[in-house]
Amino acid sequence: MGTGREGFVDFDAIKRFLLTSLFFMLFIAIGVIALAVFGGSTNSLPHDVYRLVAMFALNGEWAFDDGVSIVLPVLAFVAPLAAIVGIVELLGRSFFGRLKRDFQLSRLRGHVVVFGLSEESLLLMQGILKADNPPSLLVVASGLNEAERG
Repeated sequence: MGTGREGFVDFDAIKRFLLTSLFFMLFIAIGVIALAVFGGSTNSLPHDVYRLVAMFALNGEWAFDDGVSIVLPVLAFVAPLAAIVGIVELLGRSFFGRLKRDFQLSRLRGHVVVFGLSEESLLLMQGILKADNPPSLLVVASGLNEAERG
């Protein structure tokens, strides 16, 4: 029996990934075109792309050199801001997702969760089920077959 999440596709995650990839490709394309048209190119496409990518790590002071177009200083500001926003969004999503899950779990009542399937856990479950009003019993263990699941 599966977890119920097989085949689950997170379309929001795919959309975020595609939009981030598109932003990054547009950033690099605009930067390469600005270098070629307005000057500042090293005449080596891989080196120019490397310099543009380095802007995301606050390494874009070369974009403020004299004779460079206004496009490159703008990119030098946009790149680290995009990196910071992306990091905060990623960490925030993880943190708030865990916070929401923990809050939802804290509100659950009337059940017992048993992790693992051993002699001790079987004894514990037998004792729980002998109670007058036994709670729901959830067992988290790998390798249970249908007969063991009951």
